[in-house]
Amino acid sequence: MSLSSVVLFHNMVAPYRHALFREIARHLPLRVLYATRVTADRKWAADIPSDYESEVLRSATVYAFSRPLTVCANLPERLQRLQPQAIISVLTRSNAIDVLRVSRWANRHRVPLILWVGDIDNESWGHDEVPGLLSRAFAWLYGRILRRASGFICYSDRSVDWLRARGVQGPTITGTQVFDPPPLGPRVCEEEQGGRFRLLFVGKHEARKGLENLMQALHRLPNALQQQLSLTTAGDGPLARHLADNCPPPIQLRMLGFLPRNAISEEYRRADALIVPSLHDPWANVINEAMALGTPVIASRQCGGCELARTTGWIVDASDPQSIADGIERAMAEARSASLRHSTLQAEALYRPADAAKRIARFVETLCMPVDAPAGAAA
Repeated sequence: MSLSSVVLFHNMVAPYRHALFREIARHLPLRVLYATRVTADRKWAADIPSDYESEVLRSATVYAFSRPLTVCANLPERLQRLQPQAIISVLTRSNAIDVLRVSRWANRHRVPLILWVGDIDNESWGHDEVPGLLSRAFAWLYGRILRRASGFICYSDRSVDWLRARGVQGPTITGTQVFDPPPLGPRVCEEEQGGRFRLLFVGKHEARKGLENLMQALHRLPNALQQQLSLTTAGDGPLARHLADNCPPPIQLRMLGFLPRNAISEEYRRADALIVPSLHDPWANVINEAMALGTPVIASRQCGGCELARTTGWIVDASDPQSIADGIERAMAEARSASLRHSTLQAEALYRPADAAKRIARFVETLCMPVDAPAGAAA
């Protein structure tokens, strides 16, 4: 089936999406509508390349309980003017009100709506400052939106589980968190065992990232292993001081603060293992970024992307400091082998934009087929 217009509504400009949007535009007549250029909780670059059609809508963003909520003034009018034959919309808390408006427009005009979903944060990991009434209101909002969707592009296996737990049985595809290869070459050589084991954490220094349990885990390591370990962190946030004050003294701690993505590549490459102890994450992009440079990952099972990390790395329980400590100990014994770094590089190489874009395009075209069309009509 040949489509003449497909709109993709995204919550904000995200540099890690550009490569995938570029590739989707090779297969579909795509126009990306961004709700906003950037929100205050993000520090990445908000430039948009010219290799796919896009625009940033007029919007206002308010903050409640440290979280953004963005509403676009002219969203229905833009959809009316563009007259898309299909709409893809990422669904997050920050744009949920607008996605409800998009779902109403799509339902009224009989246009397929494909939701791009992660395991959306429902405060199950302990965001106590968010009132229960507000959480229930968003749960109701998600339910209304999900019932109107024709299909789902899922970040991860956890995303599919999130849908199924809410009674959603529509068609899904996964494996869409993809990136171009990094400009820096990987490190795959055998590492000498004499130096300290280089453990890396990249992300916001906040409760959701599991840093408190990571500190407890580091304290549970035998003193001999602590003396062999260095921990480098890249990022900032409210728990930065807690981390500096509570890291066991035998561990060599380097805190680099926030680094732009192009500056962090050398840290990924230098590390012996990346640790992702998140209590919740729809998909941790840092998993792809580290593995693309040959660095295996210790990831929590609560984290989207653990299905990639487990191919060559170690899966732990983010709520259990002993499980995290055991994962670090296993990594210290195994991560420096050249064969493991080679396998890590090969596993991540399957997550590339070109292949994901083809699957997304076929998925959209199939959902746009008339119900009485022959089964192979979208091929």
